[in-house]
Amino acid sequence: MSEEFYLQPFNHSFDEKGNIKFKNANILKIKSQNQFEIKNTVDVFKESRNSKSNSNLKKYLNLSDRLKRINTPLTHMSLVDSQKPIIMGVLNITKDSFYDGGRYFNLKNALAKAENMIKEGADIIDVGGESTRPGASAVDVQEEIKRIKPVIKELSKNNILISCDTRNSLTMQVALDLGTKIINDVSSLNYDKNTLNLLKNYDCMYVLTHSKETPQTMQNNPIYNNVVCDIYNFFKNKLNVLEKMNISKERVILDPGIGFAKTLDHNYNILKYLSIFLDLGHYLMIGVSRKSLIKCLTKNNTLTPSVVLAVNAYTKGAKILRVHDVQETKEAIDIFKRAS
Repeated sequence: MSEEFYLQPFNHSFDEKGNIKFKNANILKIKSQNQFEIKNTVDVFKESRNSKSNSNLKKYLNLSDRLKRINTPLTHMSLVDSQKPIIMGVLNITKDSFYDGGRYFNLKNALAKAENMIKEGADIIDVGGESTRPGASAVDVQEEIKRIKPVIKELSKNNILISCDTRNSLTMQVALDLGTKIINDVSSLNYDKNTLNLLKNYDCMYVLTHSKETPQTMQNNPIYNNVVCDIYNFFKNKLNVLEKMNISKERVILDPGIGFAKTLDHNYNILKYLSIFLDLGHYLMIGVSRKSLIKCLTKNNTLTPSVVLAVNAYTKGAKILRVHDVQETKEAIDIFKRAS
């Protein structure tokens, strides 16, 4: 029987289109106390083309296939021509979101904010009508729809790529009928059992986010064997569910769910090993902007650390960066690429 292993890509460069490509990968295995140890290091390009791995690598089944997926994730047609990374601007039509609750509850303010983020370089506007921060109360579905409907309706007129941040299938349906192209479901199919059937009937992208429990209970002592491996296997299981429903793989985006049912150490461990998720072969989205993992370690300024973590995630393969501060993030990425 082959041993279970994980791949950690590193040593990146940029191709002619500006995409990050990884040259090497560590083969990791879990040792005692559920810590990683490096068992081998491989050349991603060489071994992904090599159907006959050397004798030291033969025990790692599907190694070449997994290495191929690292640099060639499945891409939905709507994102083929997008810049890399793709910037998703956050637009919360809520009163209790952790960072900007209440600021854009008014339609005029919401549309002005969306217009400003587009000018700053956002590729996607993520519209949400229910806060899912830890401890947040559930919002009635009809109230959620009432909040997001006029905003999405107006944004759709301007051919803006829209994501809807919701865990309710009724809200998803309304959003999709109005022109939304991406469903950002923080519950990963767990909250609303009708979500799968809805996804089967629409050709939209779907963000599969790792989380546990509900916003009310998710931070009640979350426990993992190894948080990175547990999330990796969670994704594998959920992707199998979607495949059985004949939902095409290129529609799926993965988000490890920073801040959702994780401690401070869990969050930073995920960020440290973020590139492990790349061999699943899907676009990877990350949302760290202004979150508590930053607030816990800083006194006042959360903007600079948010941008730093976004750039760090980008270097580890995150294709979509979900942020509150579009211009600052985009400028930091551009400068980083210029310097690299």
